[in-house]
Amino acid sequence: MNVNARTVDLAAESTGAGPVIVLLHGIGESARSWDPVIAELARDRTLIAVDLRGHGRSPPGDTYEITTMAEDVYALLQRLGLGEQDVLLIGHSMGGLVALAYAASHRTCGTIVVEQLLNLVKVQDMLRPLDGVFPGDRFAESFVTVFDGLWGELPAEEIERIRTV
Repeated sequence: MNVNARTVDLAAESTGAGPVIVLLHGIGESARSWDPVIAELARDRTLIAVDLRGHGRSPPGDTYEITTMAEDVYALLQRLGLGEQDVLLIGHSMGGLVALAYAASHRTCGTIVVEQLLNLVKVQDMLRPLDGVFPGDRFAESFVTVFDGLWGELPAEEIERIRTV
C-alpha cells in the first residue's frame, strides 16, 4: 500500500543483518548495479538494494521528480518496517539526488553520494537529449548514445555487465 497516492511500490532486495544501508542506483540502472559490492557490505549490515521507479522491476510513475522518488523510498522503508529507523543512504548519480532529497525530509544516520554532479544545470543539459524518450521504448538506445563516452578506463567485461543490468 502506498504512503500517498503519488508514490509507487518499489521493488527491492534485502540481504545481510545489522544496521541498514539503502542502495540507490543511477539513471537507466537497477539494483543489480550494486552486485559487485553487495557481498562485502552485507557482512555486517542489512543492505536494501532498490529499483527506483521506472527501473528494474519497479513500476513507472506519473512523474520522475527527485522528491517524489525520495518519497517512494520512504514508502518502501515504511512497508519494510524501517521508516523511522536511522538508515545510511548510498546513492549513485541520480540515486545520489534521491538520497539527498530523502535526507532533507527524513531521519537518516548519513548520506553518501557517489558520482553525482551537484550542479543540476549541467545534469539537466546532459540529459536534455533524452527529453521525450525517458521513460519510453527508445530509452536504452538513447542512454547508450548520450553516455557512451563516459566509460573511461573500465574493462570491456565490466562495461558489458553494466549494460545488461
